[in-house]
Amino acid sequence: FHRRVCNPQRARYYLAMLASGITRGTVARSIFKEVEYTHQINTAALRKLLLLDGEVFLREAYKRILGRPIDDSGLQHYSERLSKGEKKLRILYDLATSSEGQARWALHPELGDFVKFLTRENGLLDPIKFKDIVSLVALKNDEFVQKAYRAFLKREVDADGLAAYQQALRCGCSKIRILHALAYSNEGRGFQKTLPVRLFLMLGRVG
Repeated sequence: FHRRVCNPQRARYYLAMLASGITRGTVARSIFKEVEYTHQINTAALRKLLLLDGEVFLREAYKRILGRPIDDSGLQHYSERLSKGEKKLRILYDLATSSEGQARWALHPELGDFVKFLTRENGLLDPIKFKDIVSLVALKNDEFVQKAYRAFLKREVDADGLAAYQQALRCGCSKIRILHALAYSNEGRGFQKTLPVRLFLMLGRVG
């Protein structure tokens, strides 16, 4: 399609798509449309997406965010979430920060601002509250780390993060210090926190 050799990063990305069960035809269409959709992913496109509803929204979201048509399992999964009242912005954020979405952003660094915008806008929808802190601190180590990631970074914990914070807990690091580290990491700063949460984390860090 592009009359050139595929670079190693792109090759790994498309091989991963094939390994996950996505058909060759779908991958080929994704390659063909790659430049077209890459150039159309911006904040204006996001606002237009949010005007769509139901299946039309999901199909367009997959094309814009992942650069490919939606598969049956994705359509079913996200249709159920929409029917239960899930916000469309949250679904766009989840697509952008999924393993497939992250692989795509790695290939197109110029799209980083779009992901940051999604992160910031999604964070405004669901600010972290003091009751979230109380619930987290009561959890056991592994569950604490997993749910802390969901609360403060709005995603699942990765293997490196889980191992690092498990080790920190074993060495006596307090849970509040870990929550502070997540909340004020480069990734975590984009998510809104209520004033009681900010004060509690600051006091707990120095306490």
